[in-house]
Amino acid sequence: MVSSNLPKKAHILAQIKCGKTCGEILIDLKQTHQGFLAALEKSQQSVCAVAVYLTRLGQTIQMNGLQKAPTPQQRDAFRDLGDLHILKRLEVKQRTIDWTCRYDYPFSDFLVTGKSSFDQGEKPLGFIILNRAGTHAAMINCDTRHQWSVRSVRHPRGTEAETYVCDLNIPRWVSLVEILTEMNGD
Repeated sequence: MVSSNLPKKAHILAQIKCGKTCGEILIDLKQTHQGFLAALEKSQQSVCAVAVYLTRLGQTIQMNGLQKAPTPQQRDAFRDLGDLHILKRLEVKQRTIDWTCRYDYPFSDFLVTGKSSFDQGEKPLGFIILNRAGTHAAMINCDTRHQWSVRSVRHPRGTEAETYVCDLNIPRWVSLVEILTEMNGD
């Protein structure tokens, strides 16, 4: 019999709920933990197979390290954040125009990105576009692509280019002032 530091009331409750003493429950928990660790080890082959499959589909994968709790009581400290993460690209651009939100954005449409570069390359998850000062950003996901249109836009260099644009309601407008203040230690 395994001794337990649990109070007598807990022993009685354990026996009432499942017909076992706390010592027997601790033995079951240890056996369950060993079984869990064995299944976790065995599952790594499946995780690797899925990672290879996804990379063959062109996805960039991050596989997290495997950490095992030495005891069942430590399992909460060893919870993982998932087996695999699909990494997606974000494009960060800084414009040469001043604005802080959609209400003072200087154009009637939001300028997302150049059409030719977007159409030719791997599609990012989205764009984060900063104002000239870098204090505010507009975030737009590429899953809103069906809401974009094409417009010829004259760029500061004097050239015109086909550019994807969208309604000013589509991007999420955010302030970076608080973050920049924290980063600068102000």
